[in-house]
This record gives sequence, C-alpha cells and structure tokens, in this order.
Amino acid sequence: MEEEKKNYPRNPFIAFIISLFVPGLGQLYNGKLAKALTLLVITLLIPILFSYFGNNKTFSGYVLFGLTLIVFRLYIVIDATISAKRLKLYQTKKENKWYSYTIFILLSILILNFYDLYKIIGVETFTILSTGNSPSLIQGDYVVADLDSYKNKKPKAGDLIVFIGNDGMKYTYRIVGEPKDTIEMKNNILFANNTMLKKTKYGESSFDNMKVKLYDEKTTSGYEYSICNFFEPYPHIERNLDKFEVPENNYFVLGDNRDNAADSRVIGFVQKENIKGKIIFVLWNKQLRRIGQNVR
Repeated sequence: MEEEKKNYPRNPFIAFIISLFVPGLGQLYNGKLAKALTLLVITLLIPILFSYFGNNKTFSGYVLFGLTLIVFRLYIVIDATISAKRLKLYQTKKENKWYSYTIFILLSILILNFYDLYKIIGVETFTILSTGNSPSLIQGDYVVADLDSYKNKKPKAGDLIVFIGNDGMKYTYRIVGEPKDTIEMKNNILFANNTMLKKTKYGESSFDNMKVKLYDEKTTSGYEYSICNFFEPYPHIERNLDKFEVPENNYFVLGDNRDNAADSRVIGFVQKENIKGKIIFVLWNKQLRRIGQNVR
C-alpha cells in the first residue's frame, strides 16, 4: 500500500509577513518560483522605467512613481496572502526547501546592495531641520533634490544646492558666487562682480521667534528668490565682507535667512565635487499649503 503524502497547507500570515520584507518570497513559499522571480524583477524595473519614460523631477511625476511602487508592493503581498489561503491541500516542492529560501533571500540582498535607487531615479529626499534657508525652505520641509542637475551644466548663482560639508553631513544653501566671481557684502547688501544685487522688501514675518523683513533678491543674471533679514543685527553672523575672489572649482553660498545661517561665512567655500544636486520642490510639510511648491 502506497504511503499517503503529508499535507502542508500554506499559512497566509507567513506569506503576508515574508512578502513585506522580500518581494516575491511569499510566492516562493507558495511554490511559484517563476512568479516570485518575475515579481522581483518587475520591482527592480519600475524605478528604471520611470526614470527613462516618466518625469519624476516634478511633484506630480514623483508622487505617481511613489504610488506605483506602493500599489505594486501591495499587490505582491495580497497575491501571496490570498494564494496561501487557497492552498489548504499542499505538498511541499523543491522550492520549499530551506536552501531555496536562502538562495532567493541572498540573491535579493545581493541585487539590492548594488541597486542605488537614488542614482537610478536621479532624485533624493531630505528633511530641512533648520531655518537657515527661510523663507524659501522652512523647518519640517521634506524636499526633493535633482541629482542630475549638474551632469551637463555648471551650478550657477541663485541655485539652492545640496552639498557635502567637511564633516560629511549634507547641507543646503544658495550659490551667490561662482568660480572667479568677486563677492562683497556691505551691511547685508550683496555685491557680485562689483554690481549690487537688487533687493526689494515685500513683507515681514518671524522665524525662531525673531521678527524678520522679507525681500526679493535678484542675481546679476536676473534670477530672483526670497531672503530675510532680522530687524536687529544678529551678533554671531557677519553682515560685512571685504571684497574677495571665489577660487577656481569653488562656490560661495549663503543661507536665505541671512542673519541666521552657518553658510560660507562660517564653513568656507564649497568645492564643486561636493555638490550633490539642486533642490526642486517640497514633497511634504505639516503646513499642507507648502506641499508641491517648487523651490526657487
């Protein structure tokens, strides 16, 4: 008499949990190796396809990219869970051996270790922790930076950049001086190449419990952005700078909150190779009106 094969019904909870951590692992648990590999590959392809065909450098494009990833991951988890629930009569296969799971997990880890999502999609997200760039960026802004901004062009005056400081941390300030530019500051009035940058007051506000005056400042090339100055001079930030020349392959940066920013007046020049990208829009803030705002 032939020995009856043991039944090993699939556990939906196990399928659900392992699918959360490794895309396709739940399908492998259900004995569907081909589907598991297909779903893993599609997960890796989505960012590449969006980077090539989609416009993830805009707020709407980036949101669509994020929603696509979330929906697809949900599909993987739900598919594995429902399939496991249906497999009440199941005999284990070679896909269910411990070494099959181990190989699949190690393969996923190996691929993801060399899979740089930020490089593929060309953007990176940051949280603004200080008021050094108010009013352009405020505390709590979750911003997106374009990492491809300077692949085919040079950073220019007016760009709000992300760069790596000497301490290895990421910082965000605005370029006001390009290589070989002459910079001078007189009582918080900026001069670039012996030309005073036009500064027009348009309002008042407060940051860090300090009242500030709001201005539109315009570079010599016509690029316009907002800055602010305290009503009373802040003792630890220099409002006057003797004329100097920005060295080759370096940039001089200032915070838009001119009286409360640890910018080039504190940390010195920013080397070109340390510039990561350019801030392009606000993805999230508790102040809902800021969501989706382009940064200028």
